[in-house]
Amino acid sequence: MKPLLSTISVICLLVFISSCHSHTEVDATKPTVSVLKPSMGDTVNLNTDSVKILLTAADNIDLHELNIKITNGSTTVLDESPNVHSLQTYTFAKSIVPQNITGITALTLTATAIDHNENVGTKTVNFFVKK
Repeated sequence: MKPLLSTISVICLLVFISSCHSHTEVDATKPTVSVLKPSMGDTVNLNTDSVKILLTAADNIDLHELNIKITNGSTTVLDESPNVHSLQTYTFAKSIVPQNITGITALTLTATAIDHNENVGTKTVNFFVKK
């Protein structure tokens, strides 16, 4: 029984170690991030609409992480990290209605993609919401 448990433990350890693989080829290419919505400088009227977020992240080999944040100064409106591990491309689509907005408020969307070689690609879009 003990040899079987030892074998299973070794297999589980190998699977865990290999789950986040590194690439042997040299990769200095940063992932790309394209924000399709909102556009830079857009103003979204929250009385009649929501903030529509549409972006893509891509890497020449594969992605490791993606973080999408929308902030209002020091306040975080959205903070998501979808599972993009080992994907070459990923599309993120979501609609949100930020809370506690009065008047015209500046928001910043920042999307950061990281590949397995720790190359980083970032896109920032500044836009406004009003209520």
